[in-house]
Amino acid sequence: MTLITIILPIYNAWPFLPEAMDSLLNQTLKDIKILAIDDGSTDECTKYLSELNDPRIKIITKANKGLVETLNFGLELVDTPYLARMDADDICEENRFERQLQFLQGNKEYILCGSSVKYFGKIKNNYWRINMPQKHEDIMSAMLNRRSAIIHPTIMVRTKVMKEIGGYRNRFFPAEDYDLFLRLGKKGKLANLSEHLLFYRVSGKSIFASNIYVSLKKYDEARLLYFNREKKKIKNLLKKFTRKVDSFSVYVYRKGVDKYVNTSKFLGYSYFFFAAIMNPSRVFLFLKRKFTRKS
Repeated sequence: MTLITIILPIYNAWPFLPEAMDSLLNQTLKDIKILAIDDGSTDECTKYLSELNDPRIKIITKANKGLVETLNFGLELVDTPYLARMDADDICEENRFERQLQFLQGNKEYILCGSSVKYFGKIKNNYWRINMPQKHEDIMSAMLNRRSAIIHPTIMVRTKVMKEIGGYRNRFFPAEDYDLFLRLGKKGKLANLSEHLLFYRVSGKSIFASNIYVSLKKYDEARLLYFNREKKKIKNLLKKFTRKVDSFSVYVYRKGVDKYVNTSKFLGYSYFFFAAIMNPSRVFLFLKRKFTRKS
């Protein structure tokens, strides 16, 4: 019995799609399903998909509707106990799904399992390693304090629970993943494996870098719903200023990651330095995760 379906939304991901697909097809866990959903690509992706010949792949081509609708479209088609996410320009370690499945099967109280990641770009071997919190309590605490806790394309989740909560909500895009994780955190425990099981591609044009302000605004709306509070405007000028500095520091940090993996380590570290000056608390969190990671 096939246990896992990977939802792979695709939109103009050429020339990275073949490498992403190869990393899925060459997993140590062979018995998987791949839902490759072409969301109206206008590049070479559609042609490439039409030439694939593997019974594990189900290719769906549809008009462009955006990421959230594509993910929910895929969710409706999943008929396996577990589903996993993957982006069309990222790369999985070959044992990713085997490790995550082992964890979820051995820990019934957990409903979601992510992992740490390596950000990468144009420069070979310039990886920026990110260690994610592993325990449920640490993950929820990080999210409720506007800190990164789960990398969306690393997740494997129990399908039943995903369908119970109704999947993704478009009104929270581009923070639809944060909203999802907060709601899942009310249904069961969340975890990250310490291994870096995904190579996350970074470019200056990606959502990773460009939508940070909108994303954090939507993230705050999701947090308020988690606490069952109505949206409130921040009246205190100091709080407004602090919130804007925090958002800008995240933007500068992510630009630093982009420079580190695509241009030069020196430029990357320059951005990291300025981000640290703006918000030292994020530096302390980074160092804590770096030096408390369990192997």
